[in-house]
Amino acid sequence: MGRHHVAVAVSTAAPQTALRSTPFPAIPAPRVSPESTPVEPTAPEPRGWRARRAAKAEAAAAQAQALQVAHAQRRARQVALASMV
Repeated sequence: MGRHHVAVAVSTAAPQTALRSTPFPAIPAPRVSPESTPVEPTAPEPRGWRARRAAKAEAAAAQAQALQVAHAQRRARQVALASMV
């Protein structure tokens, strides 16, 4: 088809009012009662190297927390001993 067919195609095209913004019909979302709690989308648990990496990060965070607690306890003990003198 060349340029001389364009005018025919334009004249036979559907009017603009009949065209939708999308070629597919809109699919409504499932109905949800207003008092229901929203469901959080949950991702599957990581496996393989991602799981090891997550476990390593959790262990490092737990160790840092334990170190902070131990330091705070030691400092509190030092302050208590210093205040007794």
